[in-house]
Amino acid sequence: GTALPSGGVFSSVGGDIVISGTTNNGFDVVVLLSVKDSMLLKQTVTRDLSNVALYNDVPAPRSRMAVAVVEGQALLFGGVVSCEEGIACDVQCSDETWSYDLKHMRWFMQSEFGPAARGGHTMVSWQSAAYIFGGSTSYLPLPPSSALVAVSGTPVAFNDVWKFTTVWEQVVMQNSAPRQREGHTAVATEAGFIVFGGIDATGYDGTPGSIVTYKDVWTADLS
Repeated sequence: GTALPSGGVFSSVGGDIVISGTTNNGFDVVVLLSVKDSMLLKQTVTRDLSNVALYNDVPAPRSRMAVAVVEGQALLFGGVVSCEEGIACDVQCSDETWSYDLKHMRWFMQSEFGPAARGGHTMVSWQSAAYIFGGSTSYLPLPPSSALVAVSGTPVAFNDVWKFTTVWEQVVMQNSAPRQREGHTAVATEAGFIVFGGIDATGYDGTPGSIVTYKDVWTADLS
């Protein structure tokens, strides 16, 4: 098969993880698609699509994770971990950090300490580090179901900022922060990153299951 060139995209479809991003090691845009025990790598300059065998552990199937490419590593954090087909289980948010070495084509589990488990957050690459913002422990299932599902107990949304180089550390911003949210957009800038929009589906206004939609724009100055 083939994959269309794209950038800054990641998703999970049928248990397969799709990641794309810009790297500094010769790949303009790399798309990684995990297909059970194999992975497809697409180099958009030559339009070559090659099958890459996976010899080590890989992340469990998931959705709503965040991915950024930093120093030749595709870093993945969190997400909503899926149930195996035909097996009943509780849906759970992940607090795992994984990296995919684009040179040696291997997955590695990273730091065990870090941000709380979540999904729907964003991750950007800035000055050789990855930064995540927001996310929550709730999600809205696809139609026809319209009920809010709490992944673990009472849903919680976040507005914290974390930085990853070789370990995670929380970034304490010096002024007021955006309201907690998920499903927003974040892009890196020369000074940090910009956050736009998102929703809060945790019922913070006192109405269980209520959804608040945001259209505000915030700049995080990391310089």
